[in-house]
Amino acid sequence: MILVVTHGRDLAADLVIRALHRRAAKVIRLDTDRLGSPGHGCAVLPGTGPVLVLDGCVVPADGIGAVWVRRFARPMVADAAGPEFTGFVTREIFAVLDAVIETIPRQINPAEADRLAGNRLIQSAAARRKGLETPATLVTQDAALAQAFLTQHPDVVTKAITFGQVVGDTTDDQGRFAFTSPVPPETPLDGLATCPSLFQARIPRVADWRVTTIGDRIFSARLVADADGPADWRQRPDAWEAFEAAELPAGIAAALLALSRNGGLVYAAHDLIERPDGGFVFLETNPAGQWGWLELHAGLAISDAIADELLRPT
Repeated sequence: MILVVTHGRDLAADLVIRALHRRAAKVIRLDTDRLGSPGHGCAVLPGTGPVLVLDGCVVPADGIGAVWVRRFARPMVADAAGPEFTGFVTREIFAVLDAVIETIPRQINPAEADRLAGNRLIQSAAARRKGLETPATLVTQDAALAQAFLTQHPDVVTKAITFGQVVGDTTDDQGRFAFTSPVPPETPLDGLATCPSLFQARIPRVADWRVTTIGDRIFSARLVADADGPADWRQRPDAWEAFEAAELPAGIAAALLALSRNGGLVYAAHDLIERPDGGFVFLETNPAGQWGWLELHAGLAISDAIADELLRPT
C-alpha cells in the first residue's frame, strides 16, 4: 500500500497516482488541507499506534509500505480556531501526521533530507563539494557588506534563502512569492536590519535547465534564455511550454545524482544555468519542486519513475 501526502489541488499527484494504478498498486491519498475534518485525519490508538482514519476506515501506518511526501497545506480546520490559535492547531495536527509518516519504512523524501535540502546555503556548499560551480554569493544583514558586493559585481540578483513563499495559501499555489530579482546599485538596503538577504552575481546564460533526479534516474529539460526576459524563468509567460527535453553533459548529470544520493533525496528538482561558453552553474535544489509541466509538455516520464521508486522493495 502506498500513501500520497499532498493537498486537494495538486494535479501532479494525480499523475503519480494514475501511474501507481497502472501497476495495480493500492494507493491512499491524504490531502493535508482536509486533515482534522470529519473522516479525514490521523490518530494514535492504544495498542495499534499511528493510523490514518479515512471515511470511517482505520489504516495502521505500519501496514503502508511507502509514502510520497509531496506537499503540505494548512488544514482548513485550523482557521476555525481563530487567528491566535491557527499556528498551534496546525502544528498539533502535523505532529500526528509526522508520527504516521515516520512509521512508514520508505519515504520520498525523508523529513531530515527535505529540511537540509530546503536551505540554499547548505545545498550550495554540498554542490561545490561535488564539483559543481556556484555563483559568487553573499548572505548578510550588514548594509556595508551588501553595498561592497554590489560595487564589486555590476549585475546582482537577490533570492530567498529558503523557498520564497511570503504570504498565501499553498492549497492553490497562489500568494506572494519572493522570486529571483535584479538588485540595481541604488537599491535601498535598510531592510537588512530586519531580515538577512542573499545576493548573487548574475550569471550570463544561453539557457536555463530544470533537472529532475529520481533514485538513480535523471530527467533534464532546457529552456533557451530570453535576453529581455525576467531574471527568474518562472515569471516567463511561455516557460511551461518552452522547456524541451535535452541531455546534460555526463559529468554534470553524475554530480547531480551524487548530490541527491549523498543528501538522502530520492526525488529532487535542480536548477542550473548554461553559460555562453558551454559551462554549467548550479543554482539550487528543490526537494519538492514542480515537475508536471515537464511530463505534459516535454514528454519526460517522471510520474512513472516516482511510481517505480515507491514500489521498490526496501
